[in-house]
Amino acid sequence: MPNRDVNLFASYSRGYKTPAVGTTAAGTLFELAPETVDAFELGVKYGVGRMQLTGNLFYTMIDNFQSQRSEFAGTALVSVPFNVPNLTSKGVEFNAFGELLPGFNINAGYQFNILKYPAGTFGDDAVDTNGDRIFDANVVPGLPFTLGGTQFLNAPKHKFTLSGDYGFPVGDTMELFLNANVVWKSEVLLANRADPRYRYPGHALVNTGFGVRDQDGGWTA
Repeated sequence: MPNRDVNLFASYSRGYKTPAVGTTAAGTLFELAPETVDAFELGVKYGVGRMQLTGNLFYTMIDNFQSQRSEFAGTALVSVPFNVPNLTSKGVEFNAFGELLPGFNINAGYQFNILKYPAGTFGDDAVDTNGDRIFDANVVPGLPFTLGGTQFLNAPKHKFTLSGDYGFPVGDTMELFLNANVVWKSEVLLANRADPRYRYPGHALVNTGFGVRDQDGGWTA
């Protein structure tokens, strides 16, 4: 049963983005349907000493996601807004943060997210429904054109983060600090294209820093 160290939570939220009408850089008229989002979340928070552990499940439904694709108008590459009929994001998140040792704080997290293009979605390098036009004049023959079932743009299926910060006092009001963080992502789609050359493989970004700061958080150098 929940106690002073355990917190169960659930939430539901709904979002709305207004429709849009305008002209593209090529001078053609576009009209975007309104975008709506229904998001559900269920999770638990657990306190262990000076650490807090969190886990949650999420499920998000997006109708008429407002996006854009790139097409050639003559020799110019222009952006054309369009609606993705429906998207579903579902997965799980875990997080742990707090003071692991005196002066040493950590923050670690993991996210598993399934967010795929719906069946029948074509990329910018696709032929149209009549098969008589190619969006990208430089498409390589023989490549797949559909994005249906592919993990969505800029949405890795797996993401792991870890950061640490260690500070120790210098005098009465200042402290020296050293921090580092790493972010690892699985394969990422860089553009609305089925061409496998636009799939960036799993990778990590690492950052470090050091300096001096006010113990009350008023300034940092």
